[in-house]
Amino acid sequence: MNIVPDKFVYLNVSQATSIARIRQNCTEINNALYGQELENTAQSLYREFEVNHGEVFKTFEKFIYNYDCSEKQQQDVANDLARMLRVRFRNGAPRRPPKVILVGPPGSGRTA
Repeated sequence: MNIVPDKFVYLNVSQATSIARIRQNCTEINNALYGQELENTAQSLYREFEVNHGEVFKTFEKFIYNYDCSEKQQQDVANDLARMLRVRFRNGAPRRPPKVILVGPPGSGRTA
């Protein structure tokens, strides 16, 4: 069975912001990780995303909504996305839960 999303949202953050958030998340999980090892891990996670996201963007480029969240707080992003999903179409069809795919680099806030 195929699932077609209603929205395809790319949470866009700068590379520096993403790497800083990756470092923060890594230290919360494992506080023994620090220094060059932490930096290498963060860089590696970001590079892995860059390698894999290219094909996704080529495939879905006409359907992706680019949402810049680099300078926004996590709660503001969540509120904006919730507001976007509450938009009702005027066709009289019954409401169904929206199908949304969130894509973004590590540390962009997809899991929040």
